This record gives sequence, C-alpha cells and structure tokens, in this order.
Amino acid sequence: MDVTTNTTIDDAGVASCIEAAIRAVGGCSAWAKSIGISKSYGHDRLHGRRKPSDRILAALGLERVPSQQASYREITRLTVGQDEARGWSQNENEESR
Repeated sequence: MDVTTNTTIDDAGVASCIEAAIRAVGGCSAWAKSIGISKSYGHDRLHGRRKPSDRILAALGLERVPSQQASYREITRLTVGQDEARGWSQNENEESR
C-alpha cells in the first residue's frame, strides 16, 4: 500500500528540494550523474527554465499532482520486497530509466 501526504509544493519548493539534494552530494554534476540527467538539465530545472522530469521527481521522492497549477507531493517508496511482490525487479526498474 502506497502512502502519500496531502502536502503539496510548487515549483519554488521543488527548486529548494533540488538545492538540498545538490548540497547533500557535493555539487550539481555529482547530483545529476547520480540520477541520470545532464548537468545542464539539472541547472535549467534548478533555475526554473524547465519543468522537472519524472526522473527528477522520483529522485526527490515527489510525484506530479494533476491540477491547473503545477504542484507536487511526497511519495513513499516501495521496499524491495514490495517491488518483487508486484513483479518488478531492480534490473527492470533500472532498464526503464
């Protein structure tokens, strides 16, 4: 069972999450590489020039919320056992990225 919160954040909140993630790993290049995006795309998103991709949202533990205005909410990741119970494997998840 997935658990979500009702707290939503806007694009500025996503930018704050990105800034925190970048600080946590020591720089934008390291962060971008760790989630499989280009450094330039990470910078564009950080500075509001592009919308966050599903890959960025997943790395931040967020999901897109359908609405008139862009908003996002935290999601709870499945554990390895739950992934396997749903028929997903780690390799399949990596290949789909």
